[in-house]
Amino acid sequence: MPGRNAMLAVLTLLVGAAATAGTEEAKAPNELTLVTQRVVVFKDGYALVVKEGAAVSDEKGVVFTREVPDAAVLGTFWAVPAEGRLLAMDAGVETVKQKEEKTSKVGATGYADLLAMNVGRQARIVLDDNSLVIAPVRAVLGGSLVVLKTEIGDLTIPVARIRSLAMDGLAIETDVTKTEEKEKVVKTLAFRFEGGAAPRRLTLLYFRPGLRWIPTYRIELPPEEEAGDPLARVALQAEILNEAEDFEDAAVDLVVGVPNFRFKEVVSPFSLERTLRNALAEAAPQLMGQMMSNAQYSSRGGERRGAYEDAEAPAMPPELVAGGSQDLFLYSVPALSLAKGHRAALPIFDARVPLRHVYTWEVAVGRSDVLLAPSGKGAVSPLAITPEEIWHQVDLENRTGFPLTTGAAFLFSGGRPVAQELLTYTPVGGIVRVPLTVAVDVRGAYDAKELARKMDALNFDGYKYAEIEEEGLLTVRSYKAVPVALEARLKIAGRVTEAIDGGELKVGLFRAEDWKHYRGSPAVNNSSDVLFRIPLGIGESAERRVRTTYYIRH
Repeated sequence: MPGRNAMLAVLTLLVGAAATAGTEEAKAPNELTLVTQRVVVFKDGYALVVKEGAAVSDEKGVVFTREVPDAAVLGTFWAVPAEGRLLAMDAGVETVKQKEEKTSKVGATGYADLLAMNVGRQARIVLDDNSLVIAPVRAVLGGSLVVLKTEIGDLTIPVARIRSLAMDGLAIETDVTKTEEKEKVVKTLAFRFEGGAAPRRLTLLYFRPGLRWIPTYRIELPPEEEAGDPLARVALQAEILNEAEDFEDAAVDLVVGVPNFRFKEVVSPFSLERTLRNALAEAAPQLMGQMMSNAQYSSRGGERRGAYEDAEAPAMPPELVAGGSQDLFLYSVPALSLAKGHRAALPIFDARVPLRHVYTWEVAVGRSDVLLAPSGKGAVSPLAITPEEIWHQVDLENRTGFPLTTGAAFLFSGGRPVAQELLTYTPVGGIVRVPLTVAVDVRGAYDAKELARKMDALNFDGYKYAEIEEEGLLTVRSYKAVPVALEARLKIAGRVTEAIDGGELKVGLFRAEDWKHYRGSPAVNNSSDVLFRIPLGIGESAERRVRTTYYIRH
C-alpha cells in the first residue's frame, strides 16, 4: 500500500521523541524554591500571601525566581531577607525555551501499520498462495517486512504477500506524542544580596485579590416551649473561594473585619501584568488627592472592578462583606491545600449559646398635611399606619469566645428548617437578634382619636398653624400556647407628650418620611419613638396608649 513506509517512519520518530519528552530542565543553583507558608484571607476578596524561598546566590550575590504573582497591590510587595543585606530587587521578563508535548491519535493506513501497532499479539495471516501462518508479531522492518516468532525460529514475510490479517483485539490506531521546543516569554524576579555566592533565604509577601472566605452559620433552636434557660446550637463554617493561585499545606488565617488598604485597586509594578501601563496613572490622582484633601478615606470594599477584574473571586452580596468598622480578628486553620479554581468548606466552631424568643412589632404612624380629613365618598384618612406584621425573632448571646462575623444563617428547629437570615457582627458577650418569620398567632392593631384642635395656636415664619392633640391606642393579643415577650415600637409624626402605660419615650427632630405633602416648616413639628415591652400570657391581650401633639399649617 502506498505511503506505509512513510507512516512507519513517522511512528518510529514520534515514539523515540516521546521517550525523551516530559523531562524538566534542572533548576539553576541560584533559582529560589518558593513555598507558600501563610495565607491571610479577608471577606472582601483580598488576601495576604506569605512565601519563603531558599537558594545559593551566584558570584554576584543574585538569586531569582520565575514564580511572579499575577496580581499584587501597589506598595504591598516586599522581600525580607532572613539574614544578610538585600541590595536590590529587579523585575523583568526573559525568553526561555520550553518543551511542549502534544498527543494525537494516528490511524493505520495498511497492513504494515496494523502489524506495527499490534507487536506481541498473535496474528492469523493468509498469504497470496493461500497458505496460513499463525504466530505472534515480533517486529515490522522498514514497512516492507514483518517478523513472526514461530516454534522453529523467526520467520520473515514480505508485507506485500499478505492477503488477509486476523487478530483478537486488533488495534487500528495509537496515541502518538510529539514534543516541540518553543520559546516563551516569562516573568522573573531577581534579588541581589551584599556579597558573593552564599546560601540565601528570604520571605516574599504581597496583598492580592482573588481569595475570599464566606462565613455561613447553622443555628439549631430548641422548641419554644422548652422550660428553663434554653440553649441554641451555633455552628460556623468557612467557605473559601480561590481564584488566585495554588497553595499546599499553608497556614490560613480567616479575618473578621476588613482592613483599610488605600490602593488595593491599583496594581503593583512588580506584577508585570498588562495593567502595568495603568498603575502609575491610577495611583497618581489618589496620591495627589490624599495630599491635597483632608477628607477622611472610607474603604470602598472592592466595589469598582478595574485592574484586577480577571483575578477577582465571584461577587458577593454587599451585606455579606463586613464593614470596616470592625476590629480585626483571626480564625486560624493550621494547614490547608487548595488549588486555583477550587473551593473548600471548613468547620470553625460549634457552640451552645443562651437563647431568648422575642416578638417585635414596628408601627410607623405617618400623616398627610391636611387641616381636615376629606369627607364623602372615597375619603382618605390623613393617618397612615404600616401593616400590622409582628415578627418572631430570637436573641442569641455570644458566649463562643469568638466574635460572630456577618454571614448567612440557616436556622432549624426540631430538625425542620424555619428560616434563612443574616447574622450580623456580634462581639464576645454581645447579643444578636435574628428574625425568623411573621407571627400569625400574635396580632396587633393601632388606632387613634382626636382629643382637641386649636386653630391659630402657632404663628411661625408668617404662617398660622393649628395644634392637634390625639390619643393613640395600641392593642395586642396572643393566641400562642406559650407566654410571649413582645416589643412594640411606635414611630410617630409629632411630639408624644405621654406614654400612658410606661413606654420608653424618645422625642427627636422632624422626620420628612413621616409626612406626605408636608407644607409647613420642619421647625414646628417633632418626631417621637416609643418602645413598649409587653409580656403576654397564654391567650392574653393588652392595650397601651400614647398622647401626641402636632401642628398643621392653615
